Amino acid sequence: MFIEALKKGDVELASKYFMLETGASQQKWIDLLSRIKQEGNLQLMASDLEKYDEAKKTFDLYYIFLYRNNDGSVGLQIVMRFNNLSGVWKIESL
Repeated sequence: MFIEALKKGDVELASKYFMLETGASQQKWIDLLSRIKQEGNLQLMASDLEKYDEAKKTFDLYYIFLYRNNDGSVGLQIVMRFNNLSGVWKIESL
């Protein structure tokens, strides 16, 4: 759903898929995604995120998606956590 929101250019909806840290606001994610959109890279980001190399479940409430560089090293790791309150998977770290 996060990637679909990126494809539509809806940064506000995409920002809702992040877990909010204590004291943090959704606005920081809106600002980051808006900047990426203004630079013309939102579609590229969505396309890149669809190409993960490995997804593994760690514990019952976590998934980790790995994106590898050409040399095989991990270039990006996305940790998702299931939010029991909303019943939705959220991005914990990116």
